[in-house]
Amino acid sequence: MAIRVDDFADSERQFADQLNSQIEQVSRSLMHLDKLLVAGLVDRRVLTSFREAVDRVRTTGFVVQQAIEGTRPTSQITEALLVERVLAEGPPLVRARQEVVAAFEERYLETMLARHGGVVTRAAAAAGIARRHFHRLRARPR
Repeated sequence: MAIRVDDFADSERQFADQLNSQIEQVSRSLMHLDKLLVAGLVDRRVLTSFREAVDRVRTTGFVVQQAIEGTRPTSQITEALLVERVLAEGPPLVRARQEVVAAFEERYLETMLARHGGVVTRAAAAAGIARRHFHRLRARPR
């Protein structure tokens, strides 16, 4: 069960490689977990945490598969991968929120700009912010 790395842009190849490695590691861990379960040596809290992590991976994998098949917009891959990366890294809430909000703002501003034919004044007005603030938000380093 591997992700086809050639389906991703260069910036996402490294993440896909890392994800493939993690999938292999999870497979090995599952075999070990099976042995521990049979021996009765597994704490229920560990199982709950593990199940939640597997659910996140499955959901992300499903989004990626749908995008590759063309049944879901590719923009949702980036969102799903961002959320999964933030959850996997487990940064403090303030930093996690900053990363997610920054990604949302970037996509929101680009969407508004595209929707209004590249006219910043109209995009800013539709977003409910001043044109100068729109420019400042777009100029932020990512």
